[in-house]
Amino acid sequence: MLFLKTILWLASVHGSILPALADAYQWPNPQYEALERMLFEGTDNNDKATSILTNSCARRVSNGSPVAAEWLRLSYHDSSTKNITDGTGGLDASIYYELSRQENIGTGMGNSMNDFSASSNKYVSRSDLIALGVVWGVASCAGPVIPFRTGRTDATVAGRFGAPQPQEILDLAIQRFSLQGFNQTEMIGLVACGHTLGGVNNIDFPSIVQVPGPTLFNREFDGTDAFDNAVVLQYLNGTTKNPLVTISNTLFQSDLRIFQSDNNATMNLLANPSVYSATCGSLLERMINTVPSTVQLSDAIELIPFKVTRALLTVENSQFVLDVVIRVAITGEDTPASGRAITIFWCDAYGANAGCAGGVAGTSTTASPTPFNDVLVSPVGQAQGISFVEYEFFLPIDVEKSVSNFWFELFTDGVAATQDNGGAGFAVQDGLIFIPQQGSASGSSQVTFDVIVGVRSQNTPTSATMNVFDNTFTGTPSTPFSATVQLQPATNAAIGPAFAPYTLYGGTFTTPSSTAGLPTVDIAVQVDGANHTLDFIRPRSAQDTFPTHSLSSVSTTTVSSVPTSAA
Repeated sequence: MLFLKTILWLASVHGSILPALADAYQWPNPQYEALERMLFEGTDNNDKATSILTNSCARRVSNGSPVAAEWLRLSYHDSSTKNITDGTGGLDASIYYELSRQENIGTGMGNSMNDFSASSNKYVSRSDLIALGVVWGVASCAGPVIPFRTGRTDATVAGRFGAPQPQEILDLAIQRFSLQGFNQTEMIGLVACGHTLGGVNNIDFPSIVQVPGPTLFNREFDGTDAFDNAVVLQYLNGTTKNPLVTISNTLFQSDLRIFQSDNNATMNLLANPSVYSATCGSLLERMINTVPSTVQLSDAIELIPFKVTRALLTVENSQFVLDVVIRVAITGEDTPASGRAITIFWCDAYGANAGCAGGVAGTSTTASPTPFNDVLVSPVGQAQGISFVEYEFFLPIDVEKSVSNFWFELFTDGVAATQDNGGAGFAVQDGLIFIPQQGSASGSSQVTFDVIVGVRSQNTPTSATMNVFDNTFTGTPSTPFSATVQLQPATNAAIGPAFAPYTLYGGTFTTPSSTAGLPTVDIAVQVDGANHTLDFIRPRSAQDTFPTHSLSSVSTTTVSSVPTSAA
């Protein structure tokens, strides 16, 4: 699907398409697949493992603060712009335009922004990433697993002032939280949940943490590296070292004022670990779901147990191939990878056996995971006891016959289970193919990309366009980069006469230095009265290599049934 060259298009996608995604997932759905990968693998579309920064409740090397604490603070301060009276504000990434404000002081805010700056794209908004940081961070510190809903839209300007500051009186804090949609009891809980991690340092808050010399010193809220209720218990038993409780200057005793504002009734309830965990899970979910009234969030993203992560019909190393990668989720009770095998079946698109006529299908079997099996697991996946194993088929395909559809049988200890995309099969469109090996990328601050595709026709297309989108940024946040490129015959690329059904077309564009140079492209070609599209394609980067693959061993077989769309 082509997209408009404005942020309004992105807003409409996140606002109107996403809510239906979790109702009945069916491949291909690149939006849901990208979000699911982020949630459970912690890895973005460019294979950057963002969630690894908070694994095991890790601390940041530069300042010693738990990364999860910084991500929590960023998220609350972003959501604090919410105004329930007029529906504006909330978690919308406006925080990136508000970091110069006194209420947002702290190196952790800029650190967190940079953590997420290169992972946003057409389908994953900057604000969804901020929310996801809370989900990852809390899970990484043994806290509750918070459901992750998506569809947040990104602001391009600052929101209102909203985050309470330590020196403000209690009534003002209550007013601020109330305008955000939280009552006094919920305010107490939200502060107690947010202040189970991290603390205050002397560089950012010298009036609160007063130590001699310029050396960085952190005074922590409760002294534990876990999402637990120690901050509550230590407050109640008088052993707390929380600087926002114990500081002698009563002006900055903001946590003390908030905690005791209902005579410690809420804090006494939170002394129960189960109550604390459940309350924090609920309040933090509400916090990250505090969005402008014009935004409709999706259902919670759920794991795809059997996931086709790549299905690329292309030309590589002078071979027409179908490259298929499958990710299988494994839980603690499941059979290990050694007890599994996968068989793929496919139908020809053309010729005597097109659509598996006569029950004739191509087939290949593998019991060997990919050599490095480098599918990472996010803190959410780890908390749920999930791991992944990955399999790849690199299938040599007769270009004259091509492929129309494929499906699988997954064997677990000899028991077969059909994986056929809900009976529809996994459809392949071969009228337009992406050929990454023929493309290129060059440059550092400004990156020039050359994208090559193959069109299965000798006729000139009526139209051939490439829409470019890059929502990443470096340093200062910028509006997304977008461009539309007209594809032209690719005179600088060739795949040889053996692939005569295809004619090569290409387009070139340059991403500005304000981005991280990590775009995706959508391609649409109209030829011979038919429309062909490729959605959410990552162009070849300068780091991509194409080692010689070992071709999968293939044969033909007879099948008794064929998924509906393959017939």
